Amino acid sequence: MSFLGKLTGGGVDWTVTFAEGAGTSGLLPGALVMGVARLTARRDIEARAVVAALIGVAEWRVSTSRRDSAGQIETDTIWRSDDLGRVETVLAAGTRVANGQSLEFPFQFAVPLSAAPSFDSKVLRVKWEVEVKLDVGGVDPSANIPVRILLPASQLRSNAATLGLNALAPRVEGPDRGGHAIEVDPIPLVAGRAFRGTLETGESLKGARVELKFETDVRDPGTQLIGAIARDTIGLTRETGDSDTGSVWVGELREAGDAGGGRRRYEFSGELPPATSPTILLPYGQSKARVDVVVSRRFLPDGQLTRDIAIATAEG
Repeated sequence: MSFLGKLTGGGVDWTVTFAEGAGTSGLLPGALVMGVARLTARRDIEARAVVAALIGVAEWRVSTSRRDSAGQIETDTIWRSDDLGRVETVLAAGTRVANGQSLEFPFQFAVPLSAAPSFDSKVLRVKWEVEVKLDVGGVDPSANIPVRILLPASQLRSNAATLGLNALAPRVEGPDRGGHAIEVDPIPLVAGRAFRGTLETGESLKGARVELKFETDVRDPGTQLIGAIARDTIGLTRETGDSDTGSVWVGELREAGDAGGGRRRYEFSGELPPATSPTILLPYGQSKARVDVVVSRRFLPDGQLTRDIAIATAEG
């Protein structure tokens, strides 16, 4: 399956093809990635090596504040980054490619079992790419293809302690007066897959909406120097982690009869978008997900019934 049609980099046309079943829609930790890199040179090139690599990077957003010379606080937003590792394999050494010549190089490597899953939000990102290049000792002609590292449901279950209370429980009872219970299936939910849920409650939820919400928080990196007096005097920059909350799915509740004990039963169902990010915990930040049922109440603030959930990006 051709993952990249044609890309020109540094005087080289590249075509990269992954083997069938190599995970062009997503790569599992520990999986073997196989393919072929084809190049056509548009100039004479002397390369020390032809190299293929899987490269990961994490990026997170922080807000910075600094007192200027006039005593005013200046605030800005910047992105920090960290390399997540590189799995590299040499496809050929000491290669000379003449102008107009075409060559192809099979490649294969394994995705590290510890590879952080791909993630995308407004404040935190984990990005992976497959790079093939000619190592020429300067600006290397290369092709860089974004790929997605998946988080299997089994791996998410093994990290249950990082997900928050009850995120992997099929049924969760609420603490509100009269009680409510929210049940979801499957556990965890999987991006791109169907799900269903039920809600039992003692109040009427006519017109209520149900949402799957996603929260991402970047860890507070702290300050360069402890102490407000020092910061105010010297004008040092202070950084705080940013956060983001949004809905990944919105639906409606359907009445489903009497649940017993004076409670009514409601149902909801849908499908998570394929690009939904997983619930994760990283050194730079974390994400959590929840079911929110928003109840409109006349002359009163809206009510909210909620429970934690977990999201994977692959089954198994």
